[in-house]
Amino acid sequence: MTLKLQSQWKPHATSIHVVQCDMRVFRPKEKADLLISELLGSFGCNELSPECLDGAQHYLKPDGISIPASYSNFVQPVMAINLYEDLLTYAPPQRKQIDELVLVDLRAFVEVAPYQEAFGFHHPNFAEHSNVRDCKLTFEADNDYRLTGFAGYFNLVLYGDISMNILPDKQTVGLTSWFPAFFGLSRPVDVKKGDRIVFQIGRRVSEENRRVWYVWALLEPEVLPLQNAQPTHWISM
Repeated sequence: MTLKLQSQWKPHATSIHVVQCDMRVFRPKEKADLLISELLGSFGCNELSPECLDGAQHYLKPDGISIPASYSNFVQPVMAINLYEDLLTYAPPQRKQIDELVLVDLRAFVEVAPYQEAFGFHHPNFAEHSNVRDCKLTFEADNDYRLTGFAGYFNLVLYGDISMNILPDKQTVGLTSWFPAFFGLSRPVDVKKGDRIVFQIGRRVSEENRRVWYVWALLEPEVLPLQNAQPTHWISM
């Protein structure tokens, strides 16, 4: 693959310039027509794609194109007993990993209800809309389960009608490096067929502390405490 790419790009070597710096502080002499990035995490926005692209859009022309153009994340209630027990048993000392978004190769799990869209982002974001998000989702259990947490996925639009996703029923072929995200509950909750499951999730941004983190809580059929509210787990900006 390396040799193949070299043969394709070698004729253009004199017109390609690699700049090593934080994309948010780069100041080119001319603005760009096209901004291409690969910053997505398994939950879409969990690797600071919104913040990085917002910081980089200053060198994009007013009619410039961003690839990706948009992305959304999705949430699904799941029963994953072994994963839940592993998070409690094998977490490093002094680390409450059940309050942390984790990326896992979900295999031994059961879907409690179909996934739903949580929130999304669009680029470029010239209007500088906040990257803080909140949503409340309502699901219906399709059988009796022990609910242990919520899986997270993403769908992205590269350009026009070209899209990619890791949604469990229609995952784009080859996207094996993006494992689903998992938001564990503070304790498992038994649900019955037909029960309403109400889940609250939010994305928080602190410009002062240069941090991004997630908070979440189960609201029905039982109310559990808001997790990671005083963040012990965050992504540094």
